[in-house]
Amino acid sequence: MKTNHQKLIKLLYDNDELIDQIYKNPNSVHSSNIPPTLLEQGIILKLGEAVDINPFYRQFVNTILLKADYSILFGNFDEHSKELVSLKKRYLETNNHGLIVKIKNLIHSLYMSVELQNKQIEALLNNMENQINIELDQLIHEASSLHDKVERYLNSIKKILRDLDDDLASIHMEIEETIDNTNYTLEPYLSKIESYCDRFSDLIRISEEKKVLNQKLFSLRAMILQNNDDYLVDFLIENQDIIAFTLDERIIFVPNEETDLTRITNLLKSVLSIPKPKIRKTITKKVSTTRNIIYIDEEKIINDLEENGCDDLYSFLLKHPEIKKLESSRQDTEAFRIFMLFCINKEYPLLKSMDFNSSNIRRVSWH
Repeated sequence: MKTNHQKLIKLLYDNDELIDQIYKNPNSVHSSNIPPTLLEQGIILKLGEAVDINPFYRQFVNTILLKADYSILFGNFDEHSKELVSLKKRYLETNNHGLIVKIKNLIHSLYMSVELQNKQIEALLNNMENQINIELDQLIHEASSLHDKVERYLNSIKKILRDLDDDLASIHMEIEETIDNTNYTLEPYLSKIESYCDRFSDLIRISEEKKVLNQKLFSLRAMILQNNDDYLVDFLIENQDIIAFTLDERIIFVPNEETDLTRITNLLKSVLSIPKPKIRKTITKKVSTTRNIIYIDEEKIINDLEENGCDDLYSFLLKHPEIKKLESSRQDTEAFRIFMLFCINKEYPLLKSMDFNSSNIRRVSWH
C-alpha cells in the first residue's frame, strides 16, 4: 500500500505539465482547468478566478534548482530556543528519555534549515552578481538590504549554537554528542555565509564605483558635446600624468602639453559624440535590420590576468580571445577602450612604465 508521500509524488507526476505551466506563469491557466485534487492537497492555491503555486512549493523548487528567490525568509531561531528550553526543563523534571530524542530531532532540524538557507542565499547572490538589465541604484539598495539580513541571520545562528553548548550539552551524553556533530557539520556552512556577506559588500562597493564612473563619463560627454573646449584643454593639461598612455596620433590622450590640444579635443568629440543620421530621400533597396552583436566578457579577461599576469597590458588585450572575436577593424579600438578602463581603476595591480610598446602605447604590466 502506498504511503501519503508516495501518493503526493504520483499526483505531482500525473500533473507535471500543468504544474510547470503555472510555476512559470500563473496567469496562463484558468481556475476551471485545475483538477480538484491539486486544490485539495494545497499544491495549487485559488483566489477567485486567479490561481498560483503554493509559495512553499515554489520556494522548495527554487532551492533545489538553485534559482534566486527574492522573497526568501531568513530563519528566526527564537522559537527553536524556546522549544529547546521547554524540553530541557521537562527532561530534568521527568528524566524521560523520549524528550532526549525530541531535543536531538530539533537540533537536527536546525541543521537542515541552515543547509537549506545556505543554498537560497548562494542562488540569490549569484543571480545578483550576474545582473545586467538592472539599475545600479536598485542593485545597491537590494544588495545592502540582503547584506544586513544575512549578517543578522549569521549572528542568530552563532548565538543559538553558543546556547546549545552552554545550556544543553551537559544534560545528557547523547545531546552532547549531537551538539558536537552539529557544530562540526555547520562550520563550513557558517564560513560560506560569512563569505556571502563579503561578496555582498564587494557587490555594493563595485556598483557604487560604477555609478560614480558613469556620472563622470556622462559629465565629460556633455562637456564635449557642448563644445566646452577650454575646460577640456585645462583638464588634459592638469591630469597629463594620470591620463598619458600613448603617443599615437590615433589615440585620444596625450603625454604633454606641447601636443596640439585642439586636435586632441576634436578627436575626443569624434569618439564620444553621436553622429547625425543621414536621411535618404529615396530608398533603392531593402536593408536587413539583422545584425550580430558580439559581447566582450571583461570578467574573463580579468580572470586570465589575475591568473597569468602580463608585462604589456595593451598587447595582451590585442591577443586575447575575447578581443579576437571582433572584426579585425574593431580589435584595436576595443582593446584600447578596455586598456583605458583598466588603467583608471586604481584597484587593479598595474605598474605603468615610462616605455612605449611597438604600438606607441605606454607599457603597463599587471602583476
